[in-house]
Amino acid sequence: MQHDPPATCTRRTFLGATATTLACGFAATAAAAPGSSADDARRRGRDLVGQFGVTTGSFVKHLASKPTPGKLFMLDLPKIMRDELDLQVIDLMTATLPYTNADYCAQFRDAAEKAGRTITNLKLNLAEAEIGSSDEAVRSRALAGMKQG
Repeated sequence: MQHDPPATCTRRTFLGATATTLACGFAATAAAAPGSSADDARRRGRDLVGQFGVTTGSFVKHLASKPTPGKLFMLDLPKIMRDELDLQVIDLMTATLPYTNADYCAQFRDAAEKAGRTITNLKLNLAEAEIGSSDEAVRSRALAGMKQG
């Protein structure tokens, strides 16, 4: 059995494809009515076209809930992205948040705003939280649990 050699992709091709993918995703909000929250999202999306970022799941094993030598303190991430990496977009994963309560989330959002970074997503990676259940009571309990942190 003969196998084709793996396809190669230059950095330029990868970055171009990524920018196109981001642009397509933001185009989904293009039909929003002026003045609506979807319109605000569309405007923010336009500002992010061509911008790059990180998903916090990429370095989950390197994060710390408090300043720790050799680890990345989560609340410092937005500032590091600005000062050291020149990255704009933060894609959060719940597994990387040491706390999911409203106070901690507000602290992270404040750190992102102060650093001029944009949080575009929050992936809810909680196996025990059945937010996709067809049972409304199960969904409600799952959402309530997530809100409590």
